[in-house]
Amino acid sequence: MSVAALFESALRRYAQGTFASEEQKTSANLQLSNANANSTISSTQGLCVAYSGGLDSTVLLHVAKTFCKNNNIALSAAHVNHGISKHAETWQKHCEEQCAELNIPFATQSLSLKKRPQHSLEADARDARYSILDSLAQPNSIVVLAQHQDDQAETFLLQLKRGAGVKGLAAMPVIMARKSGVQYLRPLLEATRADILLYARRHKLTWIDDESNQDIAYDRNFLRNQVLPLLTQRWPSFSKAVARSTRHCAQENAVNTEYMDLLWDRLVEAGSIDLSQLSTQSPATQSSFIRHWLATEHDLSPASAQLSDILRMAQVVNNLGRKNTSPHIVLGSKAIERYKDKLTVIPLAKQTPLKSDVVTRVGFTKLEWGSEKILTLNESYSLKRAATTSTSNSNVFLLPEKDVEYVFGGSNINFKYQKNRPSKKMKAWYQEWGVSPIQRQQTPVFVSDNRAIAIGLEPIKKSCVDLKHAIYVELCKSPLI
Repeated sequence: MSVAALFESALRRYAQGTFASEEQKTSANLQLSNANANSTISSTQGLCVAYSGGLDSTVLLHVAKTFCKNNNIALSAAHVNHGISKHAETWQKHCEEQCAELNIPFATQSLSLKKRPQHSLEADARDARYSILDSLAQPNSIVVLAQHQDDQAETFLLQLKRGAGVKGLAAMPVIMARKSGVQYLRPLLEATRADILLYARRHKLTWIDDESNQDIAYDRNFLRNQVLPLLTQRWPSFSKAVARSTRHCAQENAVNTEYMDLLWDRLVEAGSIDLSQLSTQSPATQSSFIRHWLATEHDLSPASAQLSDILRMAQVVNNLGRKNTSPHIVLGSKAIERYKDKLTVIPLAKQTPLKSDVVTRVGFTKLEWGSEKILTLNESYSLKRAATTSTSNSNVFLLPEKDVEYVFGGSNINFKYQKNRPSKKMKAWYQEWGVSPIQRQQTPVFVSDNRAIAIGLEPIKKSCVDLKHAIYVELCKSPLI
């Protein structure tokens, strides 16, 4: 099948909803034309080609131009200038000129990348590239990518080298939806690099060659230039066989995901895993479900060793045989904590104040309003003067206008929550409210005259003590500028 036919076939399958959920079918508003059996994308949608100027994306742009013209579909191109090569500006100009010649709307954006310790430059570049494409794509457009069968084989081998499971070995999906809402389509995954080169020569296309593609210091280039040629020489259909394996892995992953979703209502309560329910499952199911929960709910992908630590933590006992109720594991900027037979993920924020440097005692910071209307407490919380005295907002509460401090946790501070109940240390209240040790460290406590006035939980816990010279403030969950 020709490259053009593969592209059209993929779009027709997309229009028929082969790769979409029932919800996506409705939202995408795609329909099949009975008149000519070609896929028709509604007038509210279009295609945006991720155009680097290289061989693959040049062929993709050319095929897309013909297809969209024949089907009255809006087409645009987006170029990401990585700024790594000394030729980056020349390549951008080439892409702009090619799009002008083809009368295709063109957009570009540059990114600046620096090698970070313990981070893959390739992975950082990929993530940044997707973010830029999200922003450059026209509203409701489908972004089309030029990856082909040989790229799929490279991705499969990279995942195999990393010890990936079926989700990783499924490699690149034909269609995917980003959290931004932008949908991506890879219509050429069944085409080989040889198919694409043949198409380019037949149509006398011009493209640019990125010299970095020869640098085998990069894992993908090593596979492309040294490993895959040997494998293909021995087994000519190697990439095709790998593509078949990726489809099998994708199918197995889909089945696993469906099963994990069926277990969700039984195992997850208020966002946390119920460990007593999880323990009724087999070890393999426990492992799969925790991985699924972390990825789906918290965008976390623990390595195998980290997942083993989490599983051990879920079953941990100390030397006295009593359950340790507050172990935790930190993954990036989040902590996974076991507390009262629940497994919970808690975002972590630096406790160092970002604006105020008036520290009255260890851990305490004085609120200094001055002319400010918004005060940043840390990376997760800001406090602002409320514009109204309305208490309909559960995050609005009263504070003394002066002589107020805040601290995170504040377990030894006294707090009188209800008039008919005694004043108790915050530690006792935390235990009564079921607030875990890690959550306490992330909770702002507002203090006046050595007693807690308000606790930054949901809803806000407010002191029953009458306040004089008080002002209304609102606790906001993210820093405000």
